Amino acid sequence: EKAVADPVTKAATPQNIKFDQNSHTNHTEEFVELELRPIEGLKITPGFKHVDFNRRIDAQYNQTTRYAQRLSDTYTANLPFATINYAVTPQVAVYGQFARGFLAPPLSVLYVANPSLSTVAPERSTNYQAGAVYHGRSLSLDLDVYKIDFSNKFTSIVSAVPGEGTVFFNQGAVQYKGVEGQVTYAFPMGLAVFANGSRNYAKTDNPGTIQQQVAKAPEWTAAGGLLYKHGPIRFSLIDKWVGKQFFVAPTGSLVAGNAYDNPTYQSRGYNTAILSARYDIGPVRIGAEVNNLFDSRRRS
Repeated sequence: EKAVADPVTKAATPQNIKFDQNSHTNHTEEFVELELRPIEGLKITPGFKHVDFNRRIDAQYNQTTRYAQRLSDTYTANLPFATINYAVTPQVAVYGQFARGFLAPPLSVLYVANPSLSTVAPERSTNYQAGAVYHGRSLSLDLDVYKIDFSNKFTSIVSAVPGEGTVFFNQGAVQYKGVEGQVTYAFPMGLAVFANGSRNYAKTDNPGTIQQQVAKAPEWTAAGGLLYKHGPIRFSLIDKWVGKQFFVAPTGSLVAGNAYDNPTYQSRGYNTAILSARYDIGPVRIGAEVNNLFDSRRRS
């Protein structure tokens, strides 16, 4: 490793030591949940969760900086949630869900020379989903719509000021929404076929700015295949598709100008087929699996 000296003690880090981090995480949650059944078939489940999340590093040689650092950050959140589920008939149910989400900054926020310069706050989300489910003797269907308001996305830059190093901060808000559906039909003797798909929307949502597509969020997904389970035999053939999505430039930032018309940083989609077979012999299960069965290599 490159020669590094502790900025306080001036002690040199041995060049055969990359890091000796000694990091710890302490995560506690308290929650309460109530289930209400005001009428036949209707279930309402509100709840509340409080989260305390602490990251601590007591490093003899921290990651990245490679000198002694003793750092700690604590994040807290209050997270309400609720679900409503109504069985319209024995085969049909409708539901709605609401929840607040929380994601603490990564441990790498503490891998920096000047952690006090970082202003990163936990990521937050407000999630809504509603849908309907049908479950018959052989046929199952479900359809739902969702919306997620996401704020405080993490990002980092290397400061132009000498000695400041990497600085973490929150980039802004994103809105995710879409529709999803699935159908499964079960034949006799353990054979079933299924198909599912989703159409997704993911764009920045910051006041006074133009909405931009978020990188690494596919515009659609789909899957289909067959499943077989009878006696000791298990078999499946599933093909999964991931639709068009965009990436970032090698610098880590979005491409300047009309980034999403630049073919260098986008994928038109790809698929991966998986063939799997298993056989039970007493308490032992043997099997084989082939990934990317059709050798799909689509890149653009």
